[in-house]
Amino acid sequence: FGVLTIADSEAEEDIHQQDQLLNNSMPEGYTRATLPLTPVYDQHTHDGISDLKYDYRRNIDARLTILAGSDLRLHHVNYDITQPIGEQTPLSPDPARRNATSFAPHFWVGETGSYAQSQFDITNKWAVGAGVRLQTFAFGGHLTLTPRLNMQYRLSSRADLHFSFGEYAQMPPYVYLTAFPLNRALTPIRDRQFVGGIDFLFGTQGKLSIDAYRKDYRDYPVSSEYPTFSLANIVDTLGQEFIWLPMVSRGAGRAAGIELSMTDRIGSRTQLLGNVAYAKAQFSGLDEVLRPGNFDYPGIANLAGEYRLG
Repeated sequence: FGVLTIADSEAEEDIHQQDQLLNNSMPEGYTRATLPLTPVYDQHTHDGISDLKYDYRRNIDARLTILAGSDLRLHHVNYDITQPIGEQTPLSPDPARRNATSFAPHFWVGETGSYAQSQFDITNKWAVGAGVRLQTFAFGGHLTLTPRLNMQYRLSSRADLHFSFGEYAQMPPYVYLTAFPLNRALTPIRDRQFVGGIDFLFGTQGKLSIDAYRKDYRDYPVSSEYPTFSLANIVDTLGQEFIWLPMVSRGAGRAAGIELSMTDRIGSRTQLLGNVAYAKAQFSGLDEVLRPGNFDYPGIANLAGEYRLG
């Protein structure tokens, strides 16, 4: 059988920022009451994604399953961003504003993705799967071919081991791709992932999982001016001006971690979910020195519950 999915999402953001004390100085002859405001940043952005996707699944026999599909994604980019006098940057001891820019791209651009995957039960305990994904990116004319592999081994009726490997490719956000002419040469970010773990069933509906993973990144966008700075270090400034920088695809990254998770039901109305994880995420700039990324959270713990009243 096959499943056809049609989706569309739209997002807009408007930011207008003015400084009263430009460069933290008061011009002679003015007071705080009479000092005119200086526009330093304007951002009006619209991102739209229209998606048409088809997934197909067929059971050839009791042991072999084939999965395939294609995805056509159309991006609508409409930006008007002005940073007329640049910005003071924490990346340099020089207090002068730098990297003044203005860009207003408006275009439609497409991406496609197609995949094929097979799942085969070798025995009642062993199962393996393999696949490949082909992607095209109209912006820059890029084409990527990435493999997938997974294996599962049943230790008993209540425990199994699993392992998976995959490579992935994704373009940087279009707002960074269009910020400077140099950024238009950025290539897809590449990611290689390894995941392994074990699942235990307990009680009547409980499940305990232990998983470890590693991700290796390459072709990551990094600053061409500041050798320590990577796209992974850019923080969402929540309504304030951004740091727009010329970038090149010469960065790398590494993330690894382990997670213990559990789900269980107590009676017919209560469900509990929880997890504890330790992870490390590091990225390098042009200097090739790995440093903690913006989303480096070494320790995470979550606990949630659900109680059905009716």
